[in-house]
Amino acid sequence: KIGSAKIIYEPLFLRKKVLYCRMMTNKVLYICGPSASGKTSFSIELAKHIPNAVFINADTMQLYKGMEPLAAHPTTSEMAKIDGRLFGILEMSQNISRSEWLAMAKKEIEKTFKDGKQPILIGGARSLAAALAQAAYGIKLDVNQKNEPTFPEEPNKKLDFPYDLHSIILMPSGEDIEKNVLKRLKQNSELSLNAITKAREGGYTNFMPAMGTIGVKEYSDVLDGKMTLPQAEKEIVRRGISYIEEQKSLFSELGRKIKLQDPLKSLTITSSSLDERISKTLDFMEKINTSKKFINDHKASGISL
Repeated sequence: KIGSAKIIYEPLFLRKKVLYCRMMTNKVLYICGPSASGKTSFSIELAKHIPNAVFINADTMQLYKGMEPLAAHPTTSEMAKIDGRLFGILEMSQNISRSEWLAMAKKEIEKTFKDGKQPILIGGARSLAAALAQAAYGIKLDVNQKNEPTFPEEPNKKLDFPYDLHSIILMPSGEDIEKNVLKRLKQNSELSLNAITKAREGGYTNFMPAMGTIGVKEYSDVLDGKMTLPQAEKEIVRRGISYIEEQKSLFSELGRKIKLQDPLKSLTITSSSLDERISKTLDFMEKINTSKKFINDHKASGISL
C-alpha cells in the first residue's frame, strides 16, 4: 500500500481488468510512436485496465482547438472514455515553447499524483519527444520540426522532469500504418475541409502555428480551386508517410538509447493487436513494480508492499 492507493499484483491469466490504483510513486508512463500507430485506441483499451489513469497530451497539434480532424484528435466519444488533459487548450494563433509545454505537463502530473491517480503522457510529436528525452533521460535527439507546429527549442533553457519516465513505444508495421493513414483520410477529408473553412472565416491564416500541419495547404488549395480533392488526398498521403518515416526513425533511436541506460525504462511494441499490446504493457508495469530497485527504494522509505 502506498498512501491511500494500493498496488495489486495478479497473474497474467487473471488480469482481464487489473486495478492499478497507482502504478508506483513518482513513475510516469509515456505512450508514444509515429502517427497512425494506434495510440488513441490503445489508450482507450488501457484505461479499462487502469481505470484511474489520466492521459496527458504530448502531441503538438492536439494542443490546439479548431483543427481536430487534421490533428487526429480523439473524437468526442473517444474522449468520453478516458480522463484526458491538455487537449484543445490553445487558440490556433498561439505558440508556446517546449519548456512551457513541459511546465503544463508537470503541473498536470503533480495534480494527478495528488489525486491518487496514474499519469500517462501520450503523443507522437517529435519536438515534445525530444524535450522529454532531454529532460527525463539526458538524451539529445535532433529534430527537424517540418510538418509540425514550431515549438521553440530554447537551447539555453534547462529542461527538468523530476519523475521516472517509462516509455511505451508503439511501432507497428509500415503496412498497418498505411492502412490507418488511408482510413483516417477517408473519415476526415470533409471534416478537415470544414475546419479550414471555419478557420479562414475566423481570420486564421496558413502562417499561424496550428496551421502548419500536413493537410492544411492541400485542403486550402482545394478550397481555392488550385487542386482537386483526389489530388490533395494523394499529396497528403505522400507527405504523411514521409513524415511517419521520420517519426519512426526518431522513436527507434529513442528506444535504443533508453535501453542502453535501463531496460526497464522502455518497451517497444511492434504488434498492432490490442490484446497483445495490453498484455505486454501490463507485464512491463509488473516488472517495474517488482524490480529490486523499486522494492528497495520503498523498503528504505518504510512503505510496505
